[in-house]
Amino acid sequence: MRASKIVRVAVCVALVASFAVFSSPGVAGAGGTSWHWLNPEPTGDTLNAVSMSPETGSSCMWAVGNYGFIAKTFDYGQSWHKFDPTGMIGNPDLTDIDMLSNSVGWAVGTNGTIIKISEWWNTTVQTAPTGTGDLYAVDALNSTTAYAVGVNGTVIKTLDGTNWTTVQAGGLPGYGNFYAIQLLNNNQGWVAGVGNSGGNNIYFLTSGLLWNKSTADTDFDVQDIAVDPATNTLWAVGMKRSDGSALFYKTADANIQTQDNNPPLYAMTPPLSPSLASGYLTGISRPDATHILMTTSGGDIIYGDGSAAWTKKDSPYPAPARPLNDIDVHVNGTEYRTAVVGDHGVLAYTPNVAATTPTWTTRASATYQDLTSVDFISPAVGYVTAGKGVLKTADYGQTWSHLGADQGSALLDVDFKDASNGAAVGRSGGVYIYNGSWTTAPGLSPGRDMNSVCYLAFNNIWAAGAPGTIAHWDGTIVTESSDPDVTGGNWNSVDFFDASHGIAVGDAGKVVYTSDSGANWTAGDSGVTENIESVDMVSATVGYMVGDVSGTGVMCMRKTTNGGSSWTAMTPPVGLSWLDLESVSFADTNNGWIVGQTGTILRTSNGGASWTPENITSEWLVGVSAADANSACAVGYFGHVLANFYPPAKTTVYRFYNLKNGSHFYTDSHQEKLNILQKWPDIYKFEGVGYEYDATKATQLLYRFYNKINGSHFYTASAQEAENVIAKYSDIYQYDGPTYPVSPIKVTPGGTVYRFYNVKNGSHFYTASEDERNTVMVKWPNVFLYEGEAFYLPL
Repeated sequence: MRASKIVRVAVCVALVASFAVFSSPGVAGAGGTSWHWLNPEPTGDTLNAVSMSPETGSSCMWAVGNYGFIAKTFDYGQSWHKFDPTGMIGNPDLTDIDMLSNSVGWAVGTNGTIIKISEWWNTTVQTAPTGTGDLYAVDALNSTTAYAVGVNGTVIKTLDGTNWTTVQAGGLPGYGNFYAIQLLNNNQGWVAGVGNSGGNNIYFLTSGLLWNKSTADTDFDVQDIAVDPATNTLWAVGMKRSDGSALFYKTADANIQTQDNNPPLYAMTPPLSPSLASGYLTGISRPDATHILMTTSGGDIIYGDGSAAWTKKDSPYPAPARPLNDIDVHVNGTEYRTAVVGDHGVLAYTPNVAATTPTWTTRASATYQDLTSVDFISPAVGYVTAGKGVLKTADYGQTWSHLGADQGSALLDVDFKDASNGAAVGRSGGVYIYNGSWTTAPGLSPGRDMNSVCYLAFNNIWAAGAPGTIAHWDGTIVTESSDPDVTGGNWNSVDFFDASHGIAVGDAGKVVYTSDSGANWTAGDSGVTENIESVDMVSATVGYMVGDVSGTGVMCMRKTTNGGSSWTAMTPPVGLSWLDLESVSFADTNNGWIVGQTGTILRTSNGGASWTPENITSEWLVGVSAADANSACAVGYFGHVLANFYPPAKTTVYRFYNLKNGSHFYTDSHQEKLNILQKWPDIYKFEGVGYEYDATKATQLLYRFYNKINGSHFYTASAQEAENVIAKYSDIYQYDGPTYPVSPIKVTPGGTVYRFYNVKNGSHFYTASEDERNTVMVKWPNVFLYEGEAFYLPL
């Protein structure tokens, strides 16, 4: 339909949906106690297993990991949708998943966790038999039959898809932990793992009993197995217990029927070269009769195609290497579609691992380098140090970019006063000042690492480091303090509340403080002898510090109320001890956070009188920054960035391409997007985000119509045009009703959505990209007739 003349009439039509439309989920407001990974979730926690849908042509994959992570992708990993299974208690580590289709399968985890996936949106926790401990692997035969294995020889099963029972082990001794299971049918299959005290580690399950393969290598810890159901042949991969090297075995005799028939394992030939596999073997996938692929703890992908030699394929994470935990490969014609997962948030996909140089798609992340410090000047704007550079976000951590060029040395700390003024310090005496661009502050002798920086003004910057260095920048030169209390220590952190009052902390419990702008420094009594890692002042007299745990398990978390002269211990949460603490940050005198070893996050809202744990990860966190009384961000190793705040709610409009009629479909509904991906993957190709904007500033609903003849959709922000379509073209257009609000007039700041008419199929095309608009006008002027600016997007 061409753009028609507009008649000013009110729209009043009942909604008739051409798709099943669901309301979009709400977005939590900024601040709170719910921590989540940034860019994207989760950036860094360990992922343990991946399962690609076996449906022909499917682009669906599921992945599970630590802290209850379970997510699905409809587009080979370009976007992920995280689930919170109904009935899941706490955040158990999820260790394995096995999918029978796009939407049916099981996942298992620690504490006997069993999750049944019955639809793409329905993940429900099922009850394990009483006494079931940690589960490490699951294998599903169909929607009603599945087995799971785990700690201390655990084997459980369901035959109705809901109720689980324990498989009787037949009294066999020497059970260790089972890490893998592969079924041949309802009564036959393999289980494998780690034998107790060097005992047997591979068993064959028949008629509900476990039969011991007593001739297995007792120095072999099995991590994963693969089975050829045609011959009952088993391949097993893992670790040589005595030295941690890679082991790879298969059965010599496939005919296993009784306990007396215990064929030995033999090493695969040709054997893997010692240089081919870094570490031990962690996962195996055998997609067809000749191909075998394996992952290693050193981040390698080992490839075999039945020829005499094994090869190492290009890794999605070559430097630094990431431990890989699982691999799944599906054959699509001549392509070997492959997904891998691993430690530190590794999740990658390639459409053909058999290619000479596979092209990997990895989950987006600002960086995989260790992040050493963080400073948020507001929930929206923050900075982190990564390698020799500083990364900045201006959108609540949704995206990160490099702030200027890298510096001459690795950076260890960053501090910004506002979006245009800040400083960073690092190795070998590096002090770098930012005021729109980076400059190097001269004056420090090289070779001394600068661990901490405090930016008060362009001509008032403090830095501290080793050995015995506290230095001041006055806008011209860097001057080092010669105070004997300063030169006698190695300093890890410095902070000033104002131009006069500052504190520095360092190794062996050393504290110094000043009340005269650093003219004189005085040693304080920290009350500890361990290394102090971080200090934060919230007034001229009140400050907080954290550091290494004592030899008796007492955690270093202390407070001063007299400017640093003396310090008193704060009490950690009940049961918490033996943890090194790395960083402390307060938004005001009451609200602050501490982070440290094994993902420790502690929060106080009463000035340190009591602390509450808010852990969501086991990864080591080294920096925290309080953006305001309710908002904080923490960073750590391997690019970890997590926060307890969300950006203000924005409307995201998703774009699809209709493969059958060449038109485009747009929706702001996350659930509708998932519904289309689930039900019509052969019709609609997901093209990602069409545009994002602030719908709270929009004033006019966008009206949506469905073309009953060609299956396309038409959108207009004009009530008059909508009524005209209803009045004149009701035999062609079915009214879907109002969708998301937009602006009918230009707004600042804001964007524009442009509209084209496709003269060949009668559909309309919309784009918020000026570049795309120009490309369409230049390349396809005989197909797309430009109709102008359709509506506007407040930002």
